Parts: sequence; structure tokens; C-alpha cells
Amino acid sequence: MKVVQINVTLNSGSTGRIVYQLHEYMKGKGIENSIAFGYGDKKDVAGFSLYSAMGVHMHSFLSRVLCMQGLCSVWQTVRLIGYLKREKPDLIHLHNLHGHYLNYPILFHYLRKWDKPVVWTLHDCWAFTGKCAHYFSATCDKWTSECHHCPNLGTYPDSSWDGSRRNYRLKKRLFSSLGKLTLVCNSDWLKGQVSKSFLQNMKTCRIYNGVDTEVFCRSEVPATQTKEKYGIPADKFMILGVSGVWKEAKGLGTFYRLAEHLDEGYVVVLVGVAPQQKEKLPANIIGITKTEDARALAALYSAADVLFNPSREETFGMVAAEAMACGTPVIVSNTTACPEPVKGHTGVTVNTQEIPEVLRAIEQIKKEGKDAYSESCVQNIKMSFSREIMCAEYLKLYQELTKRDKI
Repeated sequence: MKVVQINVTLNSGSTGRIVYQLHEYMKGKGIENSIAFGYGDKKDVAGFSLYSAMGVHMHSFLSRVLCMQGLCSVWQTVRLIGYLKREKPDLIHLHNLHGHYLNYPILFHYLRKWDKPVVWTLHDCWAFTGKCAHYFSATCDKWTSECHHCPNLGTYPDSSWDGSRRNYRLKKRLFSSLGKLTLVCNSDWLKGQVSKSFLQNMKTCRIYNGVDTEVFCRSEVPATQTKEKYGIPADKFMILGVSGVWKEAKGLGTFYRLAEHLDEGYVVVLVGVAPQQKEKLPANIIGITKTEDARALAALYSAADVLFNPSREETFGMVAAEAMACGTPVIVSNTTACPEPVKGHTGVTVNTQEIPEVLRAIEQIKKEGKDAYSESCVQNIKMSFSREIMCAEYLKLYQELTKRDKI
């Protein structure tokens, strides 16, 4: 069996890490596989870079002006198809096709003629909307019938002109055209959303994202040392927030409102803030633009008393899972897929728009103590959400699909 994965990034961001983990796992099983990607340094990975600085800038410009996300990058996609023809894989695994690097109509026309198994992991909702990757905050359900007059033009992938109706119709025609397409959703919530979309008749299964428990585990670095490194007071109850980008949908405003109600015994630490955001943080919120690597992030997870993830637009909730793998309880939103990784005595789900409810959850965890949750958190991830479990489920799916294709 030979597999090619396609994703916007290579070994960076949540989707890139998942792609790379799958690559390493398959390689360890003796399965020939490679990665075609939009951004990243190939290094020792067998793969094919689609990156073109001019192509990315042009695609980004047309996407932002004419709502053409996924409709440019023609030459890059022609090169990709040439690569696929040379590699002759038995199965192609798609991940994020958006991100200014790929032309999905050209790719899907090729995949229809290729007529072999295709797996597509949906990491967000972009595949079945006319524009949005997420729509929960906008309380929009137009995608269930046909997108038009998009209320989310200002969110990723942002656009000045509303091309949502055109995009919706094109996606519906193309994405429904593959007879050998299997959709993988990374949560039960997302699987339920797909069942209401134009993809409802496609074969669909659920495979949770996996946490690398060799990296995200209780850190050997003492909490006092980690706190000293980032200027975090050692004697205060530490509430941690982590995001690749902090914006309202991720809960930045919620942290501001929460900070107003916390006394001097608490400190909030936000990882992933932009430099300009860091300058405007209130006194009881410490901002960290980024950590040097995943192990440094794991040390912060381990040092925290609780991880608070107020995001209301998650198809899984990786930061909560990573925090639990490090033995830290979590407080998450009760919307979208956020509650799914929180099982047993591992944390609390709340309406993150209600600050009194958040405060009660914090007080509950503080009163019981982190140690009362820690072992349950670690075992929950190892038993249900580990990298090994995720990769084994994908391998099983690959084997089933390729075997069926040969019959």
C-alpha cells in the first residue's frame, strides 16, 4: 500500500502535526507514504512542496477581494497532479485544502478520473460551506440549504465580496462527485454537522485527533522553574489559555472579562498573543507570544492549575486534550465539540459567556485541588485520545478501503 497525504502545512499547526504523526507512524509500519504540502520545510520528510511565494500572494489577494479561496494556484495544482501521477499511490488522504496553496476544482476533476480511494479528514467546516471555516459564533445555518449573503465575510477566509453562493454550489457539485470518497470527522459534533450538509450521503466516520503523549505529558521541569522563566508569580493560582491566534471567537474577550473578577490570588497566562495584543493586556494577564517548542508548551500546561478554553468554535479542542495529557484539569465551553475530550473527573464544561459560571468552575477545581484531577486527565488521554490510537484507526481505514478497491 502506498499513501499520499495533502495538507496546507507540514509539521506545524494542529493539522500539520497530525499529518506528520501519520507519516511517521506509517513509515514505522513499513508503509510507503509521502506528503504534499503548501507551507513548510521538507527536511527529512518524503514529500512535495507546492509553495510559491508569488502564487500564495496572488491567491491570498483574490481570496480576500473576490472570495476565491481554493480557486487559484492553478500551476501549483498542475504540478501536484504530475507528482501524484509519478507516485501512483493506492490511496490519497486529504486534509485542509484551504490556505492559498491549492485549486480544488482541478484536484477533484483529477481524483474523479483517478477513481481510487480518497480519505478526507475535515478539521473544520469549510468543506460544506460557501466560505466559512466556522459559523457557530455567527449563529448561521444557511449552509444546511444554500449559502448566500454571508454574515461572516470578515472571518477567515475573509473577503470583501460575497461569493458564498457560487462557492457553495461549486463545492456541492465537486465534493459530491467522488464515489470512493470517505470523510473522516474529528468529533461526533462535526459528524453531526456533516449529516445536515450536502455531504450527508457520503460515507463518513469519526476518528478523534491524537495527542503525542511522549511530548505532552507531565513535565520533568519543576513548575517553579517554568513560572520563573516567564515571570509568572509562583504563589498564585495559574489559569492558562492557549491559542495559535487570539480573537473574539477564541475567547480573548472572555479572558478580559474574567480578569476583571479575579482577586490578587489568581493570574491568567495567555500563550499565542500577538505583540500588539501583549502590550494591551491588563495587569493580571501575562502574555506569551510563543514557546520555543512543544516541550516548552507542555511545561506550561504542567505548571498551570487549570486550562481554560473559552473558544466556542472547535471541531475537537486540541489544547484541552494536550493540557489533560500533562495532568492539568480543564474548563471548556459547552458548545460545538469542546466537551467531547472532557470525560470523567477531568474538568468542567460551562457556558463561557457567563462569567459567574466560569468563576464557580474555577473555584470548584481550586477547592478540590489539581491533584484530584491529574491522574484521571492523563489516563483519559492515553485511553481515548492518544496519537497511537488515532494512527491505528487511520491505518485500519486505509487497509479496509484499499482491500475493497482491489476486489
